[in-house]
Amino acid sequence: LGGTHTFPLDSNFFTVPATIRGGISGMISSQGNLIVGKENALYSVSGDLDDLTITIDKITEGGIGIACHNASRDTPRGSIFLSKVGFYMIANGYHLLEVGAQINKIFTDSQYQSSLILQLRRSFAFNVERQEKYMCFIPTESGTGTGKYANGTSTVQVYDYYHDAWGDYTGLNMGGGITVMDEELYWLSRQDDSVLTVTGRLWK
Repeated sequence: LGGTHTFPLDSNFFTVPATIRGGISGMISSQGNLIVGKENALYSVSGDLDDLTITIDKITEGGIGIACHNASRDTPRGSIFLSKVGFYMIANGYHLLEVGAQINKIFTDSQYQSSLILQLRRSFAFNVERQEKYMCFIPTESGTGTGKYANGTSTVQVYDYYHDAWGDYTGLNMGGGITVMDEELYWLSRQDDSVLTVTGRLWK
């Protein structure tokens, strides 16, 4: 594209200073701010990049961070995300709140059996706006290599952010993603079939 649609190399990026090593694990557009996350750090960026009038605030370093970019969703109450130790929210662009206190123990209880290790990096979340619910599929996996698939101990954790309540959906494999169309919820499973071939099926 030409004209104003180009991305000039000298001004289409900025540096977020950090004392914590490691790469960026996720970003969230949160109520006018950009949240940049490492696995154990969070930063809030605000301002105007065109005028180079941006402010970078440290939310936390050496503590809570973003475990999976695809499990982060912005909601009217704040941006909900999955960390290595459970679910948290950033409200008003920089206030860190633990919203998963009722269930966050599953992230430590599950680590002792290899068949129950939650694969946080392959989680996927969706905000069901009309019902005011944040849904997060966290797989546990079987198989090896490219033949890995979500197995029966995977979990779907659901946060009703209007009532501040958690629940879980059992028996749902949402390993292929979630979406809403015509006010109905659809998801794609990813699992093995009777001949041990990893396949996807569409559900609603």
